[in-house]
Amino acid sequence: MSLVTYTASTFLSGDSIYFSDKGGNYTSTLTIVSSGSSGEGNIITYSAAPGESPNIVNASGQNSIYMTDKSYVTISGFSIHSTTITANASGVRIAGTSSYIIISSINVDMSGSAVVNKYIVNSSGTIIQQYY
Repeated sequence: MSLVTYTASTFLSGDSIYFSDKGGNYTSTLTIVSSGSSGEGNIITYSAAPGESPNIVNASGQNSIYMTDKSYVTISGFSIHSTTITANASGVRIAGTSSYIIISSINVDMSGSAVVNKYIVNSSGTIIQQYY
């Protein structure tokens, strides 16, 4: 399944986007294009649907989850499997002036590559929980 629909969509503060493991693996980069905002209930959440474990299988050699200059975003519950990695790719890349990002329950397997960057974070206020 492609992540193009999610990558091209703009979400609003407080939105939750749930990913299913039904129907196969996701096979492209999940690019976060929207920011949430401060305040209770205003974070944008990308997560596994309850009881499910969505897989991103990325053979393109690029980042599997990517954002730049985004804030107030939570990403949770994904398994990432990358079999071909370029020198600058990573499982999760948070770049630019991104801030207030929460990453939790992410399993990254980049065993098919000699270059291993499970995550690269260049932001302030990022919390990484249960990242393995």
